[in-house]
Amino acid sequence: MPKNIFDVITLGSATVDLILKSSKFKVVKNSSFSTGLALCEIYDSKINIEDLTLSTGGGATNTAASLSHFGLNVSCVSFLGDDLFSSVVLEDLKKYKVDTSNLRILPNKKTALSVILSPREGGRTVMIHRGACKDLSINSFEKLPKASWAYITNLGGDFKNVYEVILFLKKMQIKVFWNPGLNEVKNFDVNVLKSVDILSLNLEEALKLSKLKPENNLKNLLIYFKKFKNLITLITLGSRGAFLISPFEVLHISSFKVPVTNSLGAGDAFGSGFLFGFIEFKNIKKALEYGIKNAINIIQIEPTKGNFLKSINDYPSPKIKLINL
Repeated sequence: MPKNIFDVITLGSATVDLILKSSKFKVVKNSSFSTGLALCEIYDSKINIEDLTLSTGGGATNTAASLSHFGLNVSCVSFLGDDLFSSVVLEDLKKYKVDTSNLRILPNKKTALSVILSPREGGRTVMIHRGACKDLSINSFEKLPKASWAYITNLGGDFKNVYEVILFLKKMQIKVFWNPGLNEVKNFDVNVLKSVDILSLNLEEALKLSKLKPENNLKNLLIYFKKFKNLITLITLGSRGAFLISPFEVLHISSFKVPVTNSLGAGDAFGSGFLFGFIEFKNIKKALEYGIKNAINIIQIEPTKGNFLKSINDYPSPKIKLINL
């Protein structure tokens, strides 16, 4: 394979994640918050942090590292700031043998940063500075490398922007795996799905995109995505596994009970594991198995990358069920 042709390019966010843990973080019930809970601290006080983890994150770097781990030739496409954190991201990707020649450092910009507050009760509150990578758009791509696939994650939350990028990639005859953020399925134009090969969503995103209400039964959601003749849709359900919907069949794969340390990056691990299996084996059941097992491995450690699946035999075969609609 020529050096300028990759199996996959990943596009989206490149961040540094700082996870702070403390038993002093207070979770209080309050009906004025959408979740009914709030993380509250005493103003103008100091709080003891008992543990912290600094790692890289963001959809573009997480999926690039995972796909490269599985042996694919991968390049990460994103923007970094002109700061210390950019070197952290670059060095981490090089550790996973990801090509970094398509990561641009923008002067007078800051690398994206997430600060995750984790209380003793579990759960988390995430504070995000989207940084340089929020400026990714079709106008910012001077020249994208040739690749068989593009794995697109959050591109700043603007649907119009990501639509233009997807159309551009299809003109380049690059297949598209799209994992949109929740904001990117607002003002959604369903015509974009004509140019997408694999769509990956969680349940909340799937409901938002389809405009179905949560009280609509799951069968209606599966029927909605089955009507797209050129599309494979993945809907992740956390501990309840995932659905795969194609024009030909609907499958459900079960998950496994494991201790959950950190759920950040689980969706990236599932999607990248699936895409690897799909590329390598041309088999959707094998792809589902790689996806679910890669995600299970990731959630058992603190950083969002680093504990990728080493062998598909590390776990028993999950149940894959054909769903009749």
